[in-house]
Amino acid sequence: MINWLNQIKKLTQSKQDFIVISVVDTKGSAPCMVGDKMICVQDNIVYGTIGGGNLEYQAIKYALTLNKMITVMTYSLGAKLGQCCGGVVTLVFEFYNRIACLGWLEQALKQIQSEKDFVLATILNNTVEKYTPGDKFLCIKNSEPDLISKHANNLLNNKQNIGHIKQVKTDNDTLDIYYESFISSTLLPVVIFGAGHITNALIPMIINLPIKLYLIDDREQALQKYRQYNNIITIIEDTSINQQIPNNAYYLIMSYSHQLDFDMCLNILNSTQFSYLGLIGSNTKAHKFKTKLKQRQVDQALIDKLICPIGKKYQSAQGPSVVAISLATQILEFLEAKKQ
Repeated sequence: MINWLNQIKKLTQSKQDFIVISVVDTKGSAPCMVGDKMICVQDNIVYGTIGGGNLEYQAIKYALTLNKMITVMTYSLGAKLGQCCGGVVTLVFEFYNRIACLGWLEQALKQIQSEKDFVLATILNNTVEKYTPGDKFLCIKNSEPDLISKHANNLLNNKQNIGHIKQVKTDNDTLDIYYESFISSTLLPVVIFGAGHITNALIPMIINLPIKLYLIDDREQALQKYRQYNNIITIIEDTSINQQIPNNAYYLIMSYSHQLDFDMCLNILNSTQFSYLGLIGSNTKAHKFKTKLKQRQVDQALIDKLICPIGKKYQSAQGPSVVAISLATQILEFLEAKKQ
């Protein structure tokens, strides 16, 4: 969900000009959601999508003409645009040059690393002298209430993980502000034990889902490539339950060792609450593990919650990517069931 921040950091470090295009409002049928983002370096998309098709093409075409820091455009998805969705999409275009000073970005990344909730407020118009279009303000819980942070505090107190435009009234005018909430505490903690070939195929599929991802392995080299991500917490462990992991996490046990897999399952069942516990393997592995768990006096009701095998088996294709697609689908279905 916050990988766009990592991408912006990379681009600023490499001294490139770029444009961030954000979906800030939709009405009716649309190919995108509020919060979707796309980042372009000239006409090259380096991150994300706003739904593809002619909407995306026209947005990029318009972005190349930008000569100011921020602008708002609304697109009707009808015949004129060559689309038949019938809805309306509002986009914010933000231009960043290679010398941009992004203090808000470092603040946001620090908040994410410390797993603290915050709201990012972006000024969209210039009707109030005190503010400049494109200015961003990072608001944390119980910030000193002012024109901008008052609404942000409401979002944080209500744990509303949404993005929307709000008109804030001043004495003489109104200020249009786009609020983006980053509510870490509402994200599903997903814990993957084992940074092997299936995990390497799975992570790119789930990295932008509303989850908080923990990756555990006892091999430093297996975790190294994931340390660049602010939204992946990498933990060097063998089988102990790390204190960083909250209760009711979604566990996937997929290490290189059956003994490590068993020890991890045993520790989870004995010491923590979980929302899901899945183990890679076969029906034979499931039977052996459950028999051994019973011999270790693990409660049968808990043993019954261990899911093995995980994923779906297909006749037409096999391999890590196929398993990863199935696991990603199950996580998505779990998230969807939580919302209902």
